[in-house]
Amino acid sequence: MINLIPLFSSSKGNCTYIETDTTSLLVDVGISCKRLVNKLNELKINPETIEGILITHEHSDHVKGIKVFANKYKIPVYATQKTWDYLKTSIILPEEQTRIFVPNYSFNIGNIKVQPFNIPHDAIDPCGFSFCSDNDKVTVATDLGCINEYLLSNMLESKSILLESNHDINMLKTGPYPWQLKQRIIGNYGHLSNDTSAKVVEILAKNGTKNFILGHLSEENNFPELAKETICSHLKIKNINIENLNIDVAKP
Repeated sequence: MINLIPLFSSSKGNCTYIETDTTSLLVDVGISCKRLVNKLNELKINPETIEGILITHEHSDHVKGIKVFANKYKIPVYATQKTWDYLKTSIILPEEQTRIFVPNYSFNIGNIKVQPFNIPHDAIDPCGFSFCSDNDKVTVATDLGCINEYLLSNMLESKSILLESNHDINMLKTGPYPWQLKQRIIGNYGHLSNDTSAKVVEILAKNGTKNFILGHLSEENNFPELAKETICSHLKIKNINIENLNIDVAKP
């Protein structure tokens, strides 16, 4: 059995905990070491048991706490070569803690198989991840500018998924953001809207996924109740019984 627990998920900081009975991992550490340790303590998780940190991309809301946390607990950090090239002056670690993965090539950490896949976002070499153990699969897929067949193929068969539902398109269009920033967010390398996220949930639900956690919500252009209602309304229109699904919103 494998579990996915979002610890922090917002435009200000992101970190997700992945665990089996013998292996614990983190995806991103975009919050301070102190905040992360406090959250882990709340959940009775010993930071010293974490066997790896996987970096999705180099934006500060995903990496700003990695240097301190990884050095303090001597945890290996995994990223693509291009991402490491960008981060090498800001995240300084002993060589034995620096690990490189290649998108679309799986590797193992403990009893977890990690499958990294490319995502469309305005970063150097951004990735999402699926994690498999004992025929269970969970997926982390945020910071997505759009959805395509390749992404869906990596999400399918997940029992649980952390899926971006960043903004309500009307709130974004009528909100205070500058025009250039609005264009970046709604572009193919920006962030996923509630409406697009709903279509993804529909496809995955029809193929057996039961647990959906909506993440990376914008504090300015979205709110939890709206994100969830948009998804649930779309599913009802498509005659999908939401009583059989767990749809939650990750806390910031």
